[in-house]
Amino acid sequence: MKIENKDFFTYDLIKGYTIALSLKNKDYVNDNDMSFNFDENEKNRERFFSKIGIGGLHKVRNKQIHSRIIHRAEKDIVKEGDGLLSTDYGYALYLLTADCYNIFFSTDNGRTFGCLHAGWKGIIEGIVEESLKIFKGETEVVVLQGICEKHFIVEDEVKELFRKRFKESYIRREGEKFSVNLRKIINDILSKESDVKNVDLCNVCRKDILFSYREGDTLKRNISVIWRKT
Repeated sequence: MKIENKDFFTYDLIKGYTIALSLKNKDYVNDNDMSFNFDENEKNRERFFSKIGIGGLHKVRNKQIHSRIIHRAEKDIVKEGDGLLSTDYGYALYLLTADCYNIFFSTDNGRTFGCLHAGWKGIIEGIVEESLKIFKGETEVVVLQGICEKHFIVEDEVKELFRKRFKESYIRREGEKFSVNLRKIINDILSKESDVKNVDLCNVCRKDILFSYREGDTLKRNISVIWRKT
């Protein structure tokens, strides 16, 4: 189930948990940018967290560095890394992105939950495979927004990184450049150990509601967040 309004989407796709995604909105400062790049964005984040009903939870994030590092969430601590997990239902875990993939999960029969920031560099580094080490018991995954194959066009140097790590079938020639299907790579890895659902949103295709680094939003970000239902 997806609930929509002009400020955010919410998804009821993982048993016992809610996922929410902030949207661009020209009615707010910096188009409802959620990044930490501008001080005035704090009001955007506070309004978003209040509207989705998690004002009383501890919000935890990483300083994202396109790595394979996954941390256990800690209150008021921001670590360098690209994945978070927790068994504390007083926490809400969130990501800040603009083209990279947003992945959310519950595992150990719903007792543990978490999120992954998976851009192309993180996928090459192995962030998706790293998450498999956490999974045990019943595991549910949602792959939220991220840049689609049509718009993830790369030069030969980046193409070669993917060719060395993954199957040729993920790569397609587009004139003198190449496209890479990041969503399929993610799905093929995660489906080995979990039940995977997809929300088919691309930041470029839906640049009306999502920020896209490739479309010039180099400093602006959407938030996506997961928390335990009460």
